[in-house]
Amino acid sequence: MNIALFPTKRIGDFALNFILKNYPDDLKLIVFESDDSEIFYKFKDAKPYIFYKDIEENLDMISSLKLDWIFLTWWPHIVRKNLIDIPKKGVINTHNSLLPFNRGVHPNFWAIVEEKEYGVSIHKVTPGVDDGDLIAQTHIPYDWTMNGDHLYELGMVELEKLFAETYPRIRNDDYALTPQNHDLMTVRKTSEISEASVINLDKEYSARYLLNVIRAKDCLGKTPVYFEEDGKVYEVRIDIKESE
Repeated sequence: MNIALFPTKRIGDFALNFILKNYPDDLKLIVFESDDSEIFYKFKDAKPYIFYKDIEENLDMISSLKLDWIFLTWWPHIVRKNLIDIPKKGVINTHNSLLPFNRGVHPNFWAIVEEKEYGVSIHKVTPGVDDGDLIAQTHIPYDWTMNGDHLYELGMVELEKLFAETYPRIRNDDYALTPQNHDLMTVRKTSEISEASVINLDKEYSARYLLNVIRAKDCLGKTPVYFEEDGKVYEVRIDIKESE
């Protein structure tokens, strides 16, 4: 099998290590996001590579590789149709939500705030956003004691496992495609997190919403939910534990 891999961050690092260790002959091309990333310096000697900014001028070269698949492993950019059409079997994406819930960005945050089911998915790519047929999924239960950090870490661990379990099946054509139920689809914009992160002291909220948004925003050391009073900014975090 011939593949190209578009890797970034933790999942990209895991996928590259997994392929190079177990199926090195499959990997024909790595597409790095930039030359100033940690993953580039770690893997630049592994295989032939190009940078994402040079994709358009390298489409003929990519076509010449006779790719079966392109794998997007934590890839942050929307892939254009002219690239999706190159590999014989298509493009596959890794996503940390239980699709069709929480397509797009920051799914762990919105899963908690909107009380949606959470999980991780591997799916085929279309010109739309995370709306292609499903190849594999793992459901991840969570409760009130978990914040955004906990859910994010669970998602990373399970997505690594799911990739390792699913890749051999894809190589052997041992998988089925399941269309997403688009009626259940949810998607949010990045700007909506900023709006949700500010507590208006004179606004009425349900206790459920406030507890959810405060714990959801407690993630990856980023700025938590906050409010302002008399020119001062107050950050809000909570620690929820189950009572014995």
